[in-house]
Amino acid sequence: MAQFSKKYSEKLSEFLQVIEIAKQILQQSKTVSDERKDLHIKHMEQMKQLAENPQKETANFRSLAYIEEAILTYWMEGYGTDFDAFWSEISTRGLGYKRKNILRDVLQRKRIKNDMELNIVIDSLIPAQQEGKITSDEALALSQYISDFEKKNTGKI
Repeated sequence: MAQFSKKYSEKLSEFLQVIEIAKQILQQSKTVSDERKDLHIKHMEQMKQLAENPQKETANFRSLAYIEEAILTYWMEGYGTDFDAFWSEISTRGLGYKRKNILRDVLQRKRIKNDMELNIVIDSLIPAQQEGKITSDEALALSQYISDFEKKNTGKI
């Protein structure tokens, strides 16, 4: 593993624990198919490698945040015993991660604040509507916030 600042090393250490918790929950899951488990675990291993061995220009908190997002989005968006167990273990270990309902946050704020939120809203908008987690009016509002963000940030994303 490369040499990092103390703060980066601490954040990385917490994130690596998150990955181990996620892998453990998936391996014990009775609701996720073996094929899906393998895909998720492979993805987590790839993200772990990126976090532990970044290129010099990407060894920073912003890049680590993108990697965290790649893992945590699944756990923030899902519901059920696996997801509850994941967040319970995160809390029990006192790790600095909290479950957020990004769609609710965006709806209350009436805007998307960054590209990470944009990605989450885009990825979860349709499933949330199909599962009844948001109304059709809320889906329309979120679609408008996506459009507003993209217009405002054209060329920046």
